Amino acid sequence: MHWIASDDLQGRLGLVVPKRLTRTGVARNFVKRMVREVYRQSDAMKSPLNVVVRLKTMFAPGDRQVVRQELERLLANLE
Repeated sequence: MHWIASDDLQGRLGLVVPKRLTRTGVARNFVKRMVREVYRQSDAMKSPLNVVVRLKTMFAPGDRQVVRQELERLLANLE
């Protein structure tokens, strides 16, 4: 995750989900939806930060809750 201060009053989110990590579009879209939802629920959206989340390794379907908690923790540390 990378972030930088924004000139706007509201933050923005960018996502990088490489095709080499997730072969199917369904998996890429799932990851993007999950990150967007966690971002919307966090207070990071209200802060003036531009955030880019980049997937470095793919996770197993059973690890979804762990990944979600990690995203929440990372976004909470931005404030």
